[in-house]
Amino acid sequence: MGTIELKNGFKSISIDNEAGAIYIQVTHNKVKKTLEIDDNVFVDVDYRGKLVGIELIRIDQVEIPGVFRAIADRVHQPEVAHYPEEFSRDLAPLCTIPA
Repeated sequence: MGTIELKNGFKSISIDNEAGAIYIQVTHNKVKKTLEIDDNVFVDVDYRGKLVGIELIRIDQVEIPGVFRAIADRVHQPEVAHYPEEFSRDLAPLCTIPA
């Protein structure tokens, strides 16, 4: 398991290569609930419904751009659809994520 501290507004990305999972922490807000986007994608939101974090399980089975568009729609935050472009180079050294 490794963690990358990010500079572009995200807090960190935690990677578990053994499990094939990552967690992208967007804010340090307290999590109120977790929403299931699909079998491999869960998002944590705060009391206002704003995104706190994104968990991708079995990332080799996740279609990254599409799932981030789905998350953006679900949490009503259009900027989330652009997250893969913003952090993909930070993830590259630690795991392989299909484009």
